[in-house]
Amino acid sequence: VGDDIQLLGYQLDRNTFRAGETIPLTLIWSANHTPAQNWKVFAHLTDANGNLRAQQDSIPQRGNLPTTRWFPGEYVSDEYALALPNALPPGEYRLAVGMYDEATNERAPLFDANHMPLQDNRVLLNTVITIR
Repeated sequence: VGDDIQLLGYQLDRNTFRAGETIPLTLIWSANHTPAQNWKVFAHLTDANGNLRAQQDSIPQRGNLPTTRWFPGEYVSDEYALALPNALPPGEYRLAVGMYDEATNERAPLFDANHMPLQDNRVLLNTVITIR
């Protein structure tokens, strides 16, 4: 996220779910610098066509730790729970995460490890989510 924040990793206890269940997702962030802006995190579940199927947006740590309170070198464990719709069709889905300015809905600029911009300013997590 710019030069201020890095997504170091994530944790999913499993990758197979049923419609109506909740996907617990933990994101691990690190601050390189204290951000000047309060970013809100989004966690989206998308289908093969990129359509949004479930989401949770939050200030980190369930609203308790705005990014402007992060310290350089700090690691932030940030939990999300994406409630799956009861009518979600079986298939393969992807999780995408990023940050945005809540006042403008403008996404924070995201870059890969080579400092190349990421498409749609979001990170597609490597794990495929299967709905049975």
